[in-house]
Amino acid sequence: MTQAYNLSQLANFINSSGKLSNTGLQNPSVTVSAGTGLSGGGSVNLGSTITLTNTGLLSASGSGSGISVSTTSGAVTIQNTGVTSVNGSTGAITNSARPGSASWHTVTGSRALNNVYTNSNSYEIVVNVCVSTVGGTTSIGYVSGVQLSEIYTPNTNGVWFHVLTVPSGATYEVTQSGGGSLSTWAELY
Repeated sequence: MTQAYNLSQLANFINSSGKLSNTGLQNPSVTVSAGTGLSGGGSVNLGSTITLTNTGLLSASGSGSGISVSTTSGAVTIQNTGVTSVNGSTGAITNSARPGSASWHTVTGSRALNNVYTNSNSYEIVVNVCVSTVGGTTSIGYVSGVQLSEIYTPNTNGVWFHVLTVPSGATYEVTQSGGGSLSTWAELY
């Protein structure tokens, strides 16, 4: 079947610039549906505008433990800056990524034997402690209360090293009894 067009009716929909107006189209409007996290939408005439509103993630705050949050330009960006795992039961975050620009820092002036320190960085650090000993000295390195190294010199004087890898949030200390002293303390972060 062939449908005949009435050109006189079509001419009624042509505007002054010679273009077919929206009202002359079969569908002069479209329907915009708001998806998940959006509100608004509905029918909009061609050439008109409609507003959709974000009702989902509107803001975020907080950083640390390998997560950075940015809310610039109205956008919410959450970026992983080193998290390696998250415990689904406790929510504990493990982050063992040290920045690529890590370097050794001599911190002897702010450290002492037999004191507990905490790694407050969002990544692991490496601690290198050099101790001098005399006969009968015992020196022990701990991370979070777990003994990782021990030096015992019953009849010998010397210089020895403890090397400890300290996770983010963990405590660390080097104890010494029976003589000797701290020579140098350096940390890689």
